[in-house]
Amino acid sequence: MATDGKSSKPLALPDDCNVVDCSSGRQQFWRFAKGKSAMKLVYVRETEADEPVQAKHLERDTSQMWRPHCQNDAWLPSEKVYFRVLQLPQCEPRELPAMVEMQLERISPIPMGMAVWTYEVVPVFREDRAQQTVVVMFTERTVVEEYVGQLEKIGYRPDRLETPVLHQVMATPQGGVRPDGAWIYPRFTDAHVICTVAWWDEGVLHNITQICLTTGEHLNELTEHLTA
Repeated sequence: MATDGKSSKPLALPDDCNVVDCSSGRQQFWRFAKGKSAMKLVYVRETEADEPVQAKHLERDTSQMWRPHCQNDAWLPSEKVYFRVLQLPQCEPRELPAMVEMQLERISPIPMGMAVWTYEVVPVFREDRAQQTVVVMFTERTVVEEYVGQLEKIGYRPDRLETPVLHQVMATPQGGVRPDGAWIYPRFTDAHVICTVAWWDEGVLHNITQICLTTGEHLNELTEHLTA
C-alpha cells in the first residue's frame, strides 16, 4: 500500500525478504530467504518497538538494480485500513486497474486527495460466476507518512506496506470448501481486540468489516455488532 494504487504484476521471488510489525506496541521482525519454490523463514526477533533493526539484515548492493534482491515489508495496523469489496465484470488483467479506478470516488471513505490505496483480487471459489471480486484498501496518506517515519527511526525503509489480515481472508477456507457466513479474525492489542469480519455467501466475498471491542465482555459485544 505504499503506492497510489496500481496493482502490478507479481514479481520474481527476491533473494531475501524482511517483514516488520510494530503495530502492537512491540517490534516483531521476520527474515525470509528464497527457497526452491517459496520463501523460507530463517530468523525471528521480538524487541521493544524503538529498537534499531540489525544493519546486517538491511544491506543491499548494486545487484538490486538488475534482479530481485532484498525486499523490506512492513505491516500496517488493520484498524488503520478501510476495506471495500467490489463485484466487477470479468476482464483481461490489464483492464482491471482502470475498472477499479472508476469506482474509487464512489466507494472511498476518505477524500481521494488524502488517500493511499491499492487492491487485491479475491481467489475464485465459484467458476459459474460472470463477475470477479476485488478488495480495495484505503488508508490516509498521513497514516502512511507517520508510520514510515517511525520505521525509518529504527533504520528500516519499507518497500511495501501490507495488511496481514487480508492474507488470512484470502486463504479462507483451506481444503477447497466454499466459504459461507461471517469469518472472524481477531487481533489482540494492549487496549482493544480488533476483529476483522469477512462476510461470505456461497464462495463469494461481499464485505469486510472492522469491529473494535472495548469491554471485557468481548464475546457479547461482538455478538451485538454482528446482529446489528
